Amino acid sequence: PPPCSPPGPFLLLLVPSAPQHREQRSAVRDTWGGTWGGTATPRTRTVFVLGAPASP
Repeated sequence: PPPCSPPGPFLLLLVPSAPQHREQRSAVRDTWGGTWGGTATPRTRTVFVLGAPASP
């Protein structure tokens, strides 16, 4: 679903990540970045911002 579909979230968490860090993103989803409080409609959304670091 879109990150801010109605009703909008109370808290939107943006987590920077590199595309190859799939396992780390999965760990975040399984722990603090998943559904909070066991509710069907959480008011907190976690969105991963993917990007590659600039080359020096």
